[in-house]
Amino acid sequence: MEGITVTNLSYTYQGAREALKDVSFHVTAGKKLAVLGANGSGKSTLIQHFNGLILPQKGTVKIRGEFVEKKNLKTLRQKVGIIFDQPDDQILASTVYEDVAFGPRNLRLSEEEVQQRVKQALEQMEIEELGKASPYELSLGQKKKVAIAGVLAMKPEVLVFDEPFSGLDPLSREGLKKALDALHRLGHTLIFTTHNVDIAYQWADQLLILKEGQVLHSGRVEALEDEKLVSKGNLELPTLVKILQGTGISEKNPAIINRTLKEALDIGKQQK
Repeated sequence: MEGITVTNLSYTYQGAREALKDVSFHVTAGKKLAVLGANGSGKSTLIQHFNGLILPQKGTVKIRGEFVEKKNLKTLRQKVGIIFDQPDDQILASTVYEDVAFGPRNLRLSEEEVQQRVKQALEQMEIEELGKASPYELSLGQKKKVAIAGVLAMKPEVLVFDEPFSGLDPLSREGLKKALDALHRLGHTLIFTTHNVDIAYQWADQLLILKEGQVLHSGRVEALEDEKLVSKGNLELPTLVKILQGTGISEKNPAIINRTLKEALDIGKQQK
C-alpha cells in the first residue's frame, strides 16, 4: 500500500518569505508521523498541502498514489481528513449528531448510510452518549473528539492533525491518544504536528523536524536523543532521554522503564 511522498516542495505566501523550501520526505502507510518544529517552521503550511487546502507551487505531494492537484481535490479530500487545533473552527451544527452527519450528507449519501457512518464515528471516538448534546457546551477534549468524528464519517484513509493535544489536561490527552491508537490499529495513517517532544518521542513511528521551512531531520524518532540535532531545531530533549542519560536504558515505555529500574534496585540491594 502506497504512503505519502513529498518531493522538493516549496511554497511562498504572497509578499512573504518562503514558508517551505525544497521539502522532501516519505510517510509509510499506516504509520504515525510527528511533525516537530518551532513556530514559523512551516508545519501548518505543510499539512495543508495534504488535502489541497494549499496546492504545491513547486514540487509534488503524492497521497496513496495520487498527486495533490486541482483536478483531484474531490477524491483527495475523501482520502485525507484534516483536524485543526481549534475544534470550534470545524463545528457547524447545533447538535453533535448533526455536526458529524454534515459531511456525509454533502456527499449525497442515503440517510441510512449517513446514520451508519455517524453511529460508527461516534463509537470510534467513544462519544455515543453526546449525540444529542450541543457541541458548544462540551469540554475542549470532547469538542476535539467531535471534530475528529466529523472527519471519520467521511471515511478517510489518512488523518492529519494540527496540534491535537494542545490545551488538554493529562486525562483528556490520554483519552484522545487511546482513541487515536484505536484508529491507527484499524490501518489509518496518522500525521500530527506538535510542540511536545515527549509525545513525539513516545508515540510516533516516524519523525519530521522542520526549521525555517526546511527539513532538519526525516526518519527515526530516536533522532530526538541527539542533543545537537534537537538544539539546532530549537527543541528540547524528551524528558525520558534526560532522565535516562548515562544509564544504558533506551526503552521509551515508562512502565517498562519503571520495572527495569526496580529490578536494578533489587539486584543492588541483594548484592549488599
